[in-house]
Amino acid sequence: MARYTTKTALLEAIHVERELLEKKIAGLTPEEMVWPGSMDDWSVKDILAHLVDWEQRFIGWYEAGRRGEEVHTPAPGMTWRDLPRLNQQGYERHRSRPLTDVLADFHTSFRQILALVESIPEEEMFATDRHPWTGKWRLVGYIAGNTCDHYRWARTQVRPQRIRRGMVAAGPSLPEEPPALGSLGQLTAFIVRAKAATYVGAGAKSPSCRPGSHDLRFQEGDFAYLDSYFGGADFIGEEVVYHQGRPVWAMNYYGRILAPERITAAEAGRMIQESLSLMYREGRFLGGFEHQAGADTYVDTSQGDVASFGGKEWIVRDGVRVYELVYHGGLIQE
Repeated sequence: MARYTTKTALLEAIHVERELLEKKIAGLTPEEMVWPGSMDDWSVKDILAHLVDWEQRFIGWYEAGRRGEEVHTPAPGMTWRDLPRLNQQGYERHRSRPLTDVLADFHTSFRQILALVESIPEEEMFATDRHPWTGKWRLVGYIAGNTCDHYRWARTQVRPQRIRRGMVAAGPSLPEEPPALGSLGQLTAFIVRAKAATYVGAGAKSPSCRPGSHDLRFQEGDFAYLDSYFGGADFIGEEVVYHQGRPVWAMNYYGRILAPERITAAEAGRMIQESLSLMYREGRFLGGFEHQAGADTYVDTSQGDVASFGGKEWIVRDGVRVYELVYHGGLIQE
């Protein structure tokens, strides 16, 4: 376990290790995420659920101690020698849960533990007698063990090549060909990667497919994505996903600057890109999101799922709504 001598160093390590872990799992398909064998019989989904268990366990210890309650580490009726049994219990509890639920917990739990760590004074982290439940260890060791050090360990256990070899070796147990479109989870994952690589990722523009349009394209395997829009400060556009050359999903949108005296189109664009980049790191583009930077607050709200949805995003600066966009979309049926 690495040694951290300041709160700043600890937080930096948490962010770095978490980002490296998320980058590693971003390249996996939903099928690869749930395939057993990344670590013994565990799938990547199981590893992520394990991280959530320990993040939440630490939060529970800390909050109980702060309330003056007796803290049982690692769990009531168990000692640290019982860790294999405790971890197996967690595995059994989560193994049948949907991947989408585990991923949602993975991102929510991280936000919770990060907010908690940021709120703890540095002096408290490094004191040796502040928390009876930590014994001879400092609180910083417990924090690192359930965040950055744990993320680093998890990254070594996510083994894409081992997973793919296992899937190939399974042979007849896998369908010979994927479905015409694949699962909605596959579609969602592709849309997120496409969005992140184009407008949000400042992707290169493509030749215009319509007079006056601004076009951004992304392709991956059988899927292709086109974002084509008109305008600048006020704009309208459409995103389309093609599968094997056939349009299967689309989204229309219209955005405008509401208070040009308060915000420029460039400022709004930077805030949107920063906010959406954070949302896409959670592996989604629907479900609501909020991000604050200085005097600006970005808010997204939506209803429905990738098959049929509608929503709105806006920016508030100094209490005034200065930009908004409405959107809707879903699957395309012949």
